[in-house]
Amino acid sequence: MRRIFAENPNWSLVLVPSLSNICLQSIVKNFEVNPVFRELTPSQRLWVQETLSPSLPLSVTASLIPDGVYWKRCCERRWDLCDVSRYGHSWRRMFFERHLENLIELFIPDTTEPKTVLDVLPLCKKYVKRLNISQLLPPIKEPRGEEEDETDLAIGDEHDELYARHFDFGLVLEKLINLEELHVVYRVKECGMNFERKMFQMTKRDCESLGKAVKSSKTLKLL
Repeated sequence: MRRIFAENPNWSLVLVPSLSNICLQSIVKNFEVNPVFRELTPSQRLWVQETLSPSLPLSVTASLIPDGVYWKRCCERRWDLCDVSRYGHSWRRMFFERHLENLIELFIPDTTEPKTVLDVLPLCKKYVKRLNISQLLPPIKEPRGEEEDETDLAIGDEHDELYARHFDFGLVLEKLINLEELHVVYRVKECGMNFERKMFQMTKRDCESLGKAVKSSKTLKLL
């Protein structure tokens, strides 16, 4: 067996991957369709976590990949500031709390499908202990014509109340079995020239909806 190739000074036996490495590379490449993880040794699991794509579907990774390197990579890929100490030093908890917060903060009533949030709950319900919602979007308000008749003016307040309602927390609180804290601000961030006072108001409907949602939670300690 030749140890060197004189015509290729960069050739080396070291460059030939071992069979185990080839298998691990195949596992990573096909992880979405055939996730193999628990059968691996600790060192192999670590290598897989360091190599897997952070964009894999959560339905594949949520319960299979433990807290650690992989979830750290997922967090640092999405957010510039990642203070894991605020999340009990759990990278997986940080990812799912911030991911769910983002879905809720960008939820537009009557426009966003509730399925967008509901599909994530079975995956994250065990890991979410705190939600810090910094904005809630109102429904998209249909533009009115320049000419409004007296009927339009008479129902103006009712129309504004309709478009001031926000995300219904009843969709999520009962299903988050470990949720202990909920922080909510009724506002729209970075609204710019589209500012309207009702963007920063909590309506009667919001109060009733939030009250029912809080009552449905068995674990909530701080609101």
